[in-house]
Amino acid sequence: MPSSSLTTSVSRYSGRKAWEAVKHCVILKEQHRFPTSGGLDDDQELRSLYSVVKLLSQEGEVDLDTCTRLCERLNSRAMEPAAMAAMLKRVPRAVVLRHKVRSPLNKLLVKNHAKVLNTQVIAWRCVDRASNGRALSPQVLRSLDGLPCNQTGDMPAMQYFFPGVLYIFNDNHAPHVNWTNNTTCVGHSIVVHPDEPAFAAGNDLHVLRYPPLAVMVCPEGLTMASMSPGLLVDNCVPVMQATASFTVRFPEPMVMYKDAADNTPREYTISIKRVGIPLDHAMAVTDFYAQGVSFKKDPFFCHINPPPDSSIRRANILVPVSRPSLWDALHLVAPLWPKGDVQERKRVIQAFMRAVKPRPEYVKEMARLHDLASATWAELGDRYGLGSLA
Repeated sequence: MPSSSLTTSVSRYSGRKAWEAVKHCVILKEQHRFPTSGGLDDDQELRSLYSVVKLLSQEGEVDLDTCTRLCERLNSRAMEPAAMAAMLKRVPRAVVLRHKVRSPLNKLLVKNHAKVLNTQVIAWRCVDRASNGRALSPQVLRSLDGLPCNQTGDMPAMQYFFPGVLYIFNDNHAPHVNWTNNTTCVGHSIVVHPDEPAFAAGNDLHVLRYPPLAVMVCPEGLTMASMSPGLLVDNCVPVMQATASFTVRFPEPMVMYKDAADNTPREYTISIKRVGIPLDHAMAVTDFYAQGVSFKKDPFFCHINPPPDSSIRRANILVPVSRPSLWDALHLVAPLWPKGDVQERKRVIQAFMRAVKPRPEYVKEMARLHDLASATWAELGDRYGLGSLA
């Protein structure tokens, strides 16, 4: 049996051979997200966004001055707190580059959106225990709260609800009712634990003692009522409690268990079982999720600050920036650098320079495809008597 690495290499080789076997190519040279006749000439906001998107899509290198102007233009779209609060009257959406940013940003957007709607937020913490059933130490529990959702079985440690809150499904439980991974759904109501004490009235936030037994949600685009009247109340389906299993490796030794014999940190790794609701909040999503999504005129924020501990690529910037339809619909959650911080400004511009610079293999492949496209148009012209269309 071949090793997994060898199997992967063979698969990539076979895929490349299949790709190169395609002998015809047509290259679309304009961003068809934007109208190319009339609209660009008449609409300054459309033209401003299009120029940035076109710059991020070009095949050649971007010089330092151009990249600096690009960063300055994007930085000018950083939101002021008052303007962000005004936009929260509608369901806000944010696109981020890193999973680490999603959890705190979702928490902020959920609470602020509920506050604008003058409704109470219901919160609960998932129940975490070691996979062997032992209770976890307070130190471990605090560390788990800060982990991004993609490291915890797609189930965040803290979960929130209010009528109208936006979630993402984390599994493909029922495709026939649009319950599929990454499909959005709207929170309708919750089924609380039978031992749950009565809610405290008048508070902006109420924390449950136990995770709810289920959250009733309406999947995006669900029209079961028209197909089967009375089958689903308010087009809602119940998302029941579930268990997520994951392993965590901490950067330093930890006291893992609440009943540990002593308080000497000894272990780095532990397997966790988390009981909660298999939903994640959908107000902040990654740029991978946002591919193919257009937010049109909806309130839209993006967080494209280059992470200090890793790199970004051109697609990381292009995807969030090209989701809205107009320049004035694009807003940054935070400035790209603190005002007056010359060193951080330089670091960000250099990170953008590295991101937008085309990789050598990309340049080589695009040259091959351009040659193939020219041959394709020439062949079509000869075949249909249209002359050379290259």
